[in-house]
Amino acid sequence: MKKQTRIAVLTALLASASAPLAAAQLSRQPGRSTGTTTAMVTLSDQPVALESGRVRFYPPAGSTWQRFRGLGNGSTQVTAEDQSWFINVQTPASTNLDQTAADVADAISQQLLQSQSGPRLTPTLLSRERNLIVNGLTAERFYVRQPQPGKGNRPGTPIIRGYTVLPLEPGLFATFELVTTEPSFADSRATFETVVATVEVVDPDDDQASLASATDAAKSFLTDLTSEDYLRAINANTNAWHRLAEPASTGRITDDRELSYRRVNARVGNRGELAQSAGGNQLASPQNERGYLVGIDSRYLTPEQIVDSRGTFFMTSDRRREAWVLTLTIRDRANPKSTPLIWTERGVRENDQLRVRVTQSDGSVAAFDPTVDPDITLTQVERFLLGDLLVAAGASGDHAFQHWSSNTTSVTQRRDTITRLPESITVSSTMGADTRAQITRYNPDGSFRSTALPTGAHQQPAVWTPVQPQRLAGIWRDKGLPID
Repeated sequence: MKKQTRIAVLTALLASASAPLAAAQLSRQPGRSTGTTTAMVTLSDQPVALESGRVRFYPPAGSTWQRFRGLGNGSTQVTAEDQSWFINVQTPASTNLDQTAADVADAISQQLLQSQSGPRLTPTLLSRERNLIVNGLTAERFYVRQPQPGKGNRPGTPIIRGYTVLPLEPGLFATFELVTTEPSFADSRATFETVVATVEVVDPDDDQASLASATDAAKSFLTDLTSEDYLRAINANTNAWHRLAEPASTGRITDDRELSYRRVNARVGNRGELAQSAGGNQLASPQNERGYLVGIDSRYLTPEQIVDSRGTFFMTSDRRREAWVLTLTIRDRANPKSTPLIWTERGVRENDQLRVRVTQSDGSVAAFDPTVDPDITLTQVERFLLGDLLVAAGASGDHAFQHWSSNTTSVTQRRDTITRLPESITVSSTMGADTRAQITRYNPDGSFRSTALPTGAHQQPAVWTPVQPQRLAGIWRDKGLPID
Protein backbone atom coordinates (compact mmCIF):
# COMPACT_ATOMS: atom_id res chain seq x y z
CA MET A 1 0.00 0.00 0.00
CA LYS A 2 1.28 3.43 -0.89
CA LYS A 3 2.13 5.53 2.16
CA GLN A 4 0.12 8.48 0.79
CA THR A 5 -3.01 6.32 0.59
CA ARG A 6 -2.54 5.12 4.16
CA ILE A 7 -2.03 8.68 5.46
CA ALA A 8 -5.14 10.00 3.72
CA VAL A 9 -7.24 7.12 4.97
CA LEU A 10 -6.00 7.26 8.57
CA THR A 11 -6.52 11.00 8.74
CA ALA A 12 -10.18 10.56 7.88
CA LEU A 13 -10.79 7.40 9.89
CA LEU A 14 -9.00 8.16 13.11
CA ALA A 15 -8.96 11.93 13.43
CA SER A 16 -11.88 13.18 15.53
CA ALA A 17 2.53 17.61 -2.40
CA SER A 18 1.98 18.15 -5.82
CA ALA A 19 3.72 20.65 -8.10
CA PRO A 20 2.53 24.29 -8.09
CA LEU A 21 -0.56 24.95 -10.17
CA ALA A 22 0.37 25.92 -13.72
CA ALA A 23 -1.09 29.09 -15.18
CA ALA A 24 -2.92 27.05 -17.79
CA GLN A 25 -4.80 25.20 -15.03
CA LEU A 26 -6.38 28.34 -13.63
CA SER A 27 -10.13 28.62 -14.01
CA ARG A 28 -11.15 31.05 -16.74
CA GLN A 29 -14.28 31.98 -14.80
CA PRO A 30 -14.24 35.31 -12.97
CA GLY A 31 -13.91 35.03 -9.21
CA ARG A 32 -16.75 35.84 -6.88
CA SER A 33 -17.26 39.50 -6.05
CA THR A 34 -15.38 40.57 -2.95
CA GLY A 35 -15.92 44.33 -3.03
CA THR A 36 -13.05 46.27 -1.49
CA THR A 37 -9.89 44.77 -0.11
CA THR A 38 -11.11 45.20 3.44
CA ALA A 39 -14.85 44.53 3.47
CA MET A 40 -16.11 41.51 1.55
CA VAL A 41 -13.39 38.84 1.80
CA THR A 42 -14.22 36.17 4.35
CA LEU A 43 -11.09 34.74 5.98
CA SER A 44 -10.46 31.45 7.73
CA ASP A 45 -10.48 31.57 11.52
CA GLN A 46 -7.20 29.62 11.60
CA PRO A 47 -3.87 31.06 10.42
CA VAL A 48 -1.32 29.37 8.18
CA ALA A 49 2.22 29.43 9.57
CA LEU A 50 5.17 29.24 7.20
CA GLU A 51 7.59 26.38 7.75
CA SER A 52 10.25 28.85 8.87
CA GLY A 53 7.97 29.73 11.79
CA ARG A 54 8.57 33.45 11.29
CA VAL A 55 5.38 34.41 9.44
CA ARG A 56 1.71 33.53 9.61
CA PHE A 57 -1.33 34.80 7.74
CA TYR A 58 -5.04 34.07 7.36
CA PRO A 59 -6.14 32.50 4.04
CA PRO A 60 -9.61 33.00 2.53
CA ALA A 61 -12.35 30.77 3.88
CA GLY A 62 -12.86 27.77 1.57
CA SER A 63 -9.35 27.90 0.08
CA THR A 64 -6.84 25.06 0.45
CA TRP A 65 -3.12 25.19 1.10
CA GLN A 66 -0.10 22.95 0.97
CA ARG A 67 3.64 23.14 1.50
CA PHE A 68 6.38 22.40 -1.03
CA ARG A 69 9.88 21.58 0.15
CA GLY A 70 12.86 22.97 -1.71
CA LEU A 71 15.81 25.24 -1.22
CA GLY A 72 15.78 27.33 1.91
CA ASN A 73 12.43 27.25 3.70
CA GLY A 74 10.44 25.94 0.73
CA SER A 75 7.11 27.53 -0.12
CA THR A 76 3.45 27.50 0.88
CA GLN A 77 0.72 27.69 -1.76
CA VAL A 78 -2.88 28.75 -1.16
CA THR A 79 -5.43 27.89 -3.87
CA ALA A 80 -8.87 29.45 -4.38
CA GLU A 81 -11.92 27.28 -3.84
CA ASP A 82 -12.91 27.87 -7.49
CA GLN A 83 -9.31 27.54 -8.77
CA SER A 84 -9.37 31.13 -10.11
CA TRP A 85 -6.10 32.11 -8.40
CA PHE A 86 -3.31 30.85 -6.22
CA ILE A 87 -0.89 32.59 -3.86
CA ASN A 88 2.70 31.43 -3.32
CA VAL A 89 4.41 32.49 -0.08
CA GLN A 90 8.14 32.20 0.54
CA THR A 91 10.79 33.62 2.90
CA PRO A 92 13.88 34.11 0.72
CA ALA A 93 17.19 35.07 2.34
CA SER A 94 20.00 37.22 0.97
CA THR A 95 23.66 37.42 1.93
CA ASN A 96 23.45 41.15 1.22
CA LEU A 97 22.23 42.51 4.55
CA ASP A 98 21.81 45.98 3.03
CA GLN A 99 19.26 44.79 0.46
CA THR A 100 15.82 46.36 0.91
CA ALA A 101 12.30 45.18 0.10
CA ALA A 102 12.30 47.70 -2.74
CA ASP A 103 15.47 46.14 -4.15
CA VAL A 104 13.89 42.67 -4.07
CA ALA A 105 10.64 43.89 -5.67
CA ASP A 106 12.53 45.76 -8.41
CA ALA A 107 14.64 42.69 -9.21
CA ILE A 108 11.60 40.39 -9.46
CA SER A 109 9.59 42.84 -11.57
CA GLN A 110 12.47 43.40 -13.99
CA GLN A 111 12.87 39.66 -14.42
CA LEU A 112 9.15 39.25 -15.18
CA LEU A 113 9.12 42.19 -17.60
CA GLN A 114 12.03 40.80 -19.57
CA SER A 115 10.44 37.37 -20.04
CA GLN A 116 8.64 36.93 -23.37
CA SER A 117 8.38 34.35 -26.14
CA GLY A 118 7.27 36.51 -29.07
CA PRO A 119 6.80 40.11 -30.24
CA ARG A 120 3.13 40.20 -29.19
CA LEU A 121 3.78 38.66 -25.80
CA THR A 122 5.59 41.54 -24.13
CA PRO A 123 4.71 41.81 -20.39
CA THR A 124 3.58 45.16 -19.02
CA LEU A 125 3.77 46.70 -15.56
CA LEU A 126 0.23 47.44 -14.37
CA SER A 127 1.13 49.14 -11.10
CA ARG A 128 4.02 49.69 -8.67
CA GLU A 129 3.29 50.69 -5.07
CA ARG A 130 6.11 51.75 -2.77
CA ASN A 131 6.40 52.16 0.98
CA LEU A 132 3.16 50.36 1.84
CA ILE A 133 2.62 49.89 5.56
CA VAL A 134 1.49 46.32 6.36
CA ASN A 135 1.12 45.66 10.07
CA GLY A 136 3.96 48.04 10.82
CA LEU A 137 6.24 46.76 8.04
CA THR A 138 7.24 48.90 5.06
CA ALA A 139 6.37 46.73 2.07
CA GLU A 140 6.57 46.90 -1.75
CA ARG A 141 3.95 45.73 -4.26
CA PHE A 142 3.56 45.48 -8.03
CA TYR A 143 1.41 43.74 -10.67
CA VAL A 144 2.56 42.51 -14.10
CA ARG A 145 0.37 41.46 -17.05
CA GLN A 146 1.79 38.57 -19.10
CA PRO A 147 0.11 37.90 -22.50
CA GLN A 148 -0.24 34.22 -23.38
CA PRO A 149 -0.06 32.50 -26.77
CA GLY A 150 -3.37 31.25 -28.12
CA LYS A 151 -4.53 29.18 -31.04
CA GLY A 152 -4.22 30.54 -34.55
CA ASN A 153 -4.75 34.30 -34.57
CA ARG A 154 -6.61 34.30 -31.29
CA PRO A 155 -4.56 35.42 -28.28
CA GLY A 156 -4.62 33.44 -25.08
CA THR A 157 -6.00 34.70 -21.78
CA PRO A 158 -3.36 36.93 -20.13
CA ILE A 159 -1.92 35.94 -16.77
CA ILE A 160 -1.61 38.54 -14.02
CA ARG A 161 1.13 38.14 -11.42
CA GLY A 162 1.30 40.30 -8.34
CA TYR A 163 4.01 40.48 -5.69
CA THR A 164 4.16 41.92 -2.21
CA VAL A 165 7.59 41.93 -0.54
CA LEU A 166 7.90 42.44 3.22
CA PRO A 167 11.18 42.75 5.18
CA LEU A 168 11.49 40.50 8.22
CA GLU A 169 15.06 41.24 9.30
CA PRO A 170 18.28 42.21 7.52
CA GLY A 171 18.71 39.75 4.65
CA LEU A 172 15.37 37.97 5.18
CA PHE A 173 12.08 38.74 3.39
CA ALA A 174 8.57 37.37 2.98
CA THR A 175 7.22 37.36 -0.58
CA PHE A 176 3.55 36.87 -1.48
CA GLU A 177 2.94 36.09 -5.16
CA LEU A 178 -0.53 36.18 -6.74
CA VAL A 179 -1.12 34.24 -9.99
CA THR A 180 -4.48 34.66 -11.70
CA THR A 181 -6.05 35.29 -15.10
CA GLU A 182 -7.06 38.72 -16.38
CA PRO A 183 -10.85 38.11 -16.13
CA SER A 184 -10.43 37.19 -12.45
CA PHE A 185 -7.93 39.91 -11.60
CA ALA A 186 -10.19 42.48 -9.92
CA ASP A 187 -11.67 40.01 -7.44
CA SER A 188 -8.41 38.09 -6.98
CA ARG A 189 -6.54 41.31 -6.25
CA ALA A 190 -9.00 42.22 -3.52
CA THR A 191 -8.54 38.79 -1.96
CA PHE A 192 -4.74 38.90 -2.31
CA GLU A 193 -4.38 42.31 -0.67
CA THR A 194 -6.71 41.32 2.16
CA VAL A 195 -4.67 38.17 2.85
CA VAL A 196 -1.40 40.11 2.85
CA ALA A 197 -2.91 42.63 5.28
CA THR A 198 -3.28 39.80 7.84
CA VAL A 199 0.44 38.98 7.88
CA GLU A 200 1.94 38.61 11.35
CA VAL A 201 5.66 38.36 12.01
CA VAL A 202 6.15 35.88 14.82
CA ASP A 203 8.65 36.45 17.60
CA PRO A 204 10.31 33.03 18.17
CA ASP A 205 10.66 33.83 21.87
CA ASP A 206 6.91 34.44 22.15
CA ASP A 207 6.16 31.15 20.38
CA GLN A 208 8.52 29.26 22.68
CA ALA A 209 6.92 30.81 25.75
CA SER A 210 3.45 29.92 24.44
CA LEU A 211 4.53 26.32 23.77
CA ALA A 212 6.11 26.00 27.22
CA SER A 213 2.92 27.23 28.89
CA ALA A 214 0.75 24.87 26.81
CA THR A 215 3.07 21.95 27.60
CA ASP A 216 2.83 22.67 31.33
CA ALA A 217 -0.96 22.75 31.02
CA ALA A 218 -0.95 19.37 29.24
CA LYS A 219 1.29 17.85 31.91
CA SER A 220 -0.96 19.10 34.71
CA PHE A 221 -4.06 17.89 32.88
CA LEU A 222 -2.74 14.33 32.46
CA THR A 223 -1.44 14.22 36.04
CA ASP A 224 -4.79 15.34 37.46
CA LEU A 225 -7.03 13.00 35.44
CA THR A 226 -9.13 10.82 37.72
CA SER A 227 -10.80 7.47 37.21
CA GLU A 228 -14.12 9.36 37.17
CA ASP A 229 -12.88 11.48 34.22
CA TYR A 230 -11.93 8.35 32.29
CA LEU A 231 -15.23 6.66 33.08
CA ARG A 232 -17.25 9.67 31.90
CA ALA A 233 -15.30 9.73 28.62
CA ILE A 234 -15.69 5.96 28.24
CA ASN A 235 -19.43 6.11 28.86
CA ALA A 236 -19.74 8.79 26.17
CA ASN A 237 -18.03 6.45 23.68
CA THR A 238 -19.62 3.09 24.44
CA ASN A 239 -21.09 1.72 21.22
CA ALA A 240 -21.12 5.20 19.64
CA TRP A 241 -21.69 5.49 15.88
CA HIS A 242 -20.43 8.43 13.80
CA ARG A 243 -20.93 9.41 10.16
CA LEU A 244 -18.47 11.43 8.03
CA ALA A 245 -19.94 13.32 5.08
CA GLU A 246 -19.50 16.43 2.99
CA PRO A 247 -22.73 18.36 3.67
CA ALA A 248 -24.61 19.45 0.55
CA SER A 249 -25.46 23.11 -0.02
CA THR A 250 -29.12 22.07 -0.32
CA GLY A 251 -29.20 21.02 3.33
CA ARG A 252 -30.71 17.67 2.34
CA ILE A 253 -29.02 14.57 3.72
CA THR A 254 -29.82 12.72 0.49
CA ASP A 255 -27.51 15.15 -1.36
CA ASP A 256 -24.57 14.79 1.06
CA ARG A 257 -21.46 12.97 -0.12
CA GLU A 258 -20.85 10.00 2.17
CA LEU A 259 -17.20 9.39 3.08
CA SER A 260 -16.99 7.16 6.12
CA TYR A 261 -18.64 5.71 9.17
CA ARG A 262 -17.20 4.33 12.39
CA ARG A 263 -18.22 2.54 15.55
CA VAL A 264 -16.37 3.46 18.75
CA ASN A 265 -16.62 1.09 21.69
CA ALA A 266 -14.78 2.28 24.81
CA ARG A 267 -14.88 0.18 27.94
CA VAL A 268 -13.11 -0.99 31.10
CA GLY A 269 -11.50 -4.38 30.56
CA ASN A 270 -8.44 -6.61 30.43
CA ARG A 271 -5.36 -6.50 28.24
CA GLY A 272 -6.20 -10.02 27.13
CA GLU A 273 -8.99 -8.61 24.95
CA LEU A 274 -6.30 -7.61 22.44
CA ALA A 275 -6.08 -11.32 21.52
CA GLN A 276 -9.49 -11.00 19.87
CA SER A 277 -7.92 -8.79 17.18
CA ALA A 278 -5.97 -10.31 14.31
CA GLY A 279 -2.31 -10.21 15.27
CA GLY A 280 -3.05 -9.17 18.84
CA ASN A 281 -1.95 -12.35 20.64
CA GLN A 282 1.62 -11.20 21.16
CA LEU A 283 0.39 -7.99 22.82
CA ALA A 284 -2.22 -9.53 25.12
CA SER A 285 0.01 -10.50 28.05
CA PRO A 286 -0.49 -10.30 30.98
CA GLN A 287 -4.07 -11.13 30.03
CA ASN A 288 -5.62 -10.18 33.36
CA GLU A 289 -4.03 -6.71 33.48
CA ARG A 290 -6.89 -4.24 34.04
CA GLY A 291 -7.27 -0.96 32.27
CA TYR A 292 -9.20 0.98 29.64
CA LEU A 293 -9.88 -0.12 26.07
CA VAL A 294 -11.07 1.65 22.94
CA GLY A 295 -12.17 -0.25 19.85
CA ILE A 296 -12.71 1.55 16.54
CA ASP A 297 -14.20 -0.11 13.45
CA SER A 298 -14.44 2.10 10.36
CA ARG A 299 -15.20 2.04 6.67
CA TYR A 300 -13.90 4.76 4.35
CA LEU A 301 -14.70 5.18 0.67
CA THR A 302 -12.53 6.66 -2.04
CA PRO A 303 -13.62 6.73 -5.70
CA GLU A 304 -11.51 3.60 -6.33
CA GLN A 305 -11.26 1.84 -2.97
CA ILE A 306 -13.10 0.47 0.05
CA VAL A 307 -10.94 0.83 3.14
CA ASP A 308 -11.82 -1.00 6.33
CA SER A 309 -10.03 -0.18 9.58
CA ARG A 310 -10.12 -2.08 12.86
CA GLY A 311 -8.20 -0.93 15.91
CA THR A 312 -8.11 -2.06 19.53
CA PHE A 313 -6.21 0.11 22.01
CA PHE A 314 -5.39 -0.65 25.67
CA MET A 315 -3.83 1.35 28.52
CA THR A 316 -3.36 0.68 32.21
CA SER A 317 -5.15 3.03 34.58
CA ASP A 318 -1.81 4.41 35.84
CA ARG A 319 -0.83 5.37 32.24
CA ARG A 320 2.48 3.48 32.53
CA ARG A 321 1.75 0.81 29.93
CA GLU A 322 -0.23 0.54 26.72
CA ALA A 323 -0.59 -1.74 23.71
CA TRP A 324 -2.58 -1.70 20.50
CA VAL A 325 -3.16 -3.34 17.15
CA LEU A 326 -4.51 -1.47 14.11
CA THR A 327 -5.30 -3.08 10.75
CA LEU A 328 -6.26 -1.48 7.42
CA THR A 329 -7.72 -3.64 4.67
CA ILE A 330 -7.95 -2.01 1.24
CA ARG A 331 -10.09 -3.46 -1.53
CA ASP A 332 -10.72 -2.47 -5.12
CA ARG A 333 -14.17 -0.86 -5.16
CA ALA A 334 -14.88 -2.11 -8.68
CA ASN A 335 -13.81 -5.65 -7.75
CA PRO A 336 -14.34 -6.13 -3.99
CA LYS A 337 -13.51 -9.86 -4.19
CA SER A 338 -9.98 -9.18 -5.43
CA THR A 339 -7.02 -9.80 -3.10
CA PRO A 340 -6.91 -6.93 -0.61
CA LEU A 341 -3.91 -4.97 0.57
CA ILE A 342 -3.43 -5.30 4.33
CA TRP A 343 -1.43 -3.02 6.62
CA THR A 344 -1.05 -3.86 10.32
CA GLU A 345 0.46 -1.74 13.07
CA ARG A 346 1.30 -3.19 16.50
CA GLY A 347 2.48 -0.96 19.31
CA VAL A 348 3.50 -1.40 22.93
CA ARG A 349 4.81 1.08 25.48
CA GLU A 350 6.37 0.68 28.91
CA ASN A 351 6.96 4.04 30.63
CA ASP A 352 9.09 6.06 28.15
CA GLN A 353 9.98 3.20 25.77
CA LEU A 354 7.71 2.85 22.74
CA ARG A 355 7.98 -0.02 20.26
CA VAL A 356 5.96 -0.03 17.01
CA ARG A 357 6.06 -2.53 14.15
CA VAL A 358 4.25 -2.02 10.84
CA THR A 359 3.68 -5.04 8.57
CA GLN A 360 2.41 -4.91 4.98
CA SER A 361 0.90 -7.53 2.68
CA ASP A 362 4.23 -8.17 0.97
CA GLY A 363 5.73 -9.25 4.29
CA SER A 364 7.84 -6.14 4.78
CA VAL A 365 8.20 -4.85 8.33
CA ALA A 366 9.09 -1.33 9.45
CA ALA A 367 10.36 -0.85 13.02
CA PHE A 368 10.10 2.27 15.18
CA ASP A 369 11.50 2.56 18.71
CA PRO A 370 11.20 6.17 19.88
CA THR A 371 11.70 7.35 23.44
CA VAL A 372 8.80 9.49 24.66
CA ASP A 373 8.01 11.75 27.59
CA PRO A 374 5.14 9.93 29.35
CA ASP A 375 4.20 13.09 31.25
CA ILE A 376 2.95 14.82 28.06
CA THR A 377 2.52 11.88 25.64
CA LEU A 378 -1.04 10.69 25.16
CA THR A 379 -1.67 6.98 25.09
CA GLN A 380 -3.60 5.82 22.05
CA VAL A 381 -6.67 5.38 24.27
CA GLU A 382 -6.33 8.98 25.49
CA ARG A 383 -5.73 10.20 21.97
CA PHE A 384 -9.11 8.95 20.78
CA LEU A 385 -10.92 10.00 23.96
CA LEU A 386 -9.11 13.32 24.33
CA GLY A 387 -11.98 15.68 23.52
CA ASP A 388 -14.29 13.91 25.97
CA LEU A 389 -11.54 13.80 28.61
CA LEU A 390 -10.93 17.54 28.28
CA VAL A 391 -14.64 18.22 28.59
CA ALA A 392 -15.10 15.78 31.49
CA ALA A 393 -12.14 17.21 33.44
CA GLY A 394 -13.29 20.82 33.03
CA ALA A 395 -10.16 21.84 31.11
CA SER A 396 -9.86 25.18 29.29
CA GLY A 397 -7.20 27.10 27.42
CA ASP A 398 -4.23 25.88 25.37
CA HIS A 399 -2.62 22.43 25.83
CA ALA A 400 0.38 20.93 23.95
CA PHE A 401 0.52 17.12 23.90
CA GLN A 402 2.50 14.51 22.03
CA HIS A 403 1.27 11.18 20.67
CA TRP A 404 2.27 8.38 18.33
CA SER A 405 0.83 9.12 14.88
CA SER A 406 0.02 6.21 12.59
CA ASN A 407 -0.28 8.77 9.77
CA THR A 408 3.36 9.85 9.97
CA THR A 409 4.77 6.81 11.83
CA SER A 410 6.39 9.17 14.32
CA VAL A 411 5.77 10.91 17.62
CA THR A 412 3.85 14.06 16.74
CA GLN A 413 2.94 17.21 18.63
CA ARG A 414 -0.64 18.42 18.82
CA ARG A 415 -2.20 21.58 20.25
CA ASP A 416 -5.69 21.60 21.70
CA THR A 417 -7.48 24.79 22.73
CA ILE A 418 -10.66 24.44 24.79
CA THR A 419 -13.21 27.26 24.77
CA ARG A 420 -16.22 27.10 27.09
CA LEU A 421 -19.31 29.17 26.31
CA PRO A 422 -22.83 28.93 27.77
CA GLU A 423 -24.18 27.41 24.56
CA SER A 424 -21.30 25.04 23.68
CA ILE A 425 -17.82 23.70 24.40
CA THR A 426 -15.32 23.82 21.53
CA VAL A 427 -12.02 21.95 21.18
CA SER A 428 -9.78 23.28 18.40
CA SER A 429 -7.03 20.78 17.54
CA THR A 430 -3.98 21.13 15.28
CA MET A 431 -1.69 18.20 14.51
CA GLY A 432 2.05 18.40 13.89
CA ALA A 433 3.18 21.33 11.75
CA ASP A 434 -0.28 21.69 10.20
CA THR A 435 -1.95 24.92 11.32
CA ARG A 436 -5.37 23.92 9.97
CA ALA A 437 -7.58 23.10 12.93
CA GLN A 438 -9.99 20.26 13.49
CA ILE A 439 -12.96 21.76 15.34
CA THR A 440 -14.94 19.54 17.72
CA ARG A 441 -18.09 20.88 19.33
CA TYR A 442 -19.91 19.60 22.39
CA ASN A 443 -23.25 20.52 23.87
CA PRO A 444 -23.27 22.26 27.28
CA ASP A 445 -23.90 18.88 28.96
CA GLY A 446 -20.69 17.52 27.37
CA SER A 447 -22.34 15.35 24.72
CA PHE A 448 -20.65 15.19 21.31
CA ARG A 449 -22.14 17.39 18.58
CA SER A 450 -19.73 17.36 15.59
CA THR A 451 -16.13 17.37 14.37
CA ALA A 452 -15.29 19.47 11.31
CA LEU A 453 -12.11 18.29 9.59
CA PRO A 454 -9.68 20.94 8.31
CA THR A 455 -10.58 22.49 4.97
CA GLY A 456 -8.33 20.87 2.39
CA ALA A 457 -8.47 17.40 3.92
CA HIS A 458 -11.29 16.67 1.44
CA GLN A 459 -12.69 18.30 -1.68
CA GLN A 460 -15.28 20.01 0.53
CA PRO A 461 -15.42 20.51 4.30
CA ALA A 462 -16.19 17.14 5.89
CA VAL A 463 -17.99 16.72 9.21
CA TRP A 464 -18.30 13.84 11.67
CA THR A 465 -21.69 13.69 13.42
CA PRO A 466 -23.32 11.15 15.76
CA VAL A 467 -25.78 8.81 14.10
CA GLN A 468 -27.92 5.82 15.02
CA PRO A 469 -26.72 2.62 13.28
CA GLN A 470 -30.15 1.94 11.74
CA ARG A 471 -30.26 5.48 10.31
CA LEU A 472 -26.70 5.15 8.99
CA ALA A 473 -27.49 1.85 7.28
CA GLY A 474 -30.54 3.38 5.65
CA ILE A 475 -28.60 6.38 4.31
CA TRP A 476 -25.85 4.25 2.77
CA ARG A 477 -28.19 1.65 1.32
CA ASP A 478 -30.46 4.30 -0.19
CA LYS A 479 -27.37 5.68 -1.96
CA GLY A 480 -26.23 2.23 -3.12
CA LEU A 481 -23.06 2.33 -1.02
CA PRO A 482 -21.35 -0.79 0.36
CA ILE A 483 -22.13 -1.26 4.05
CA ASP A 484 -21.64 -4.29 6.29
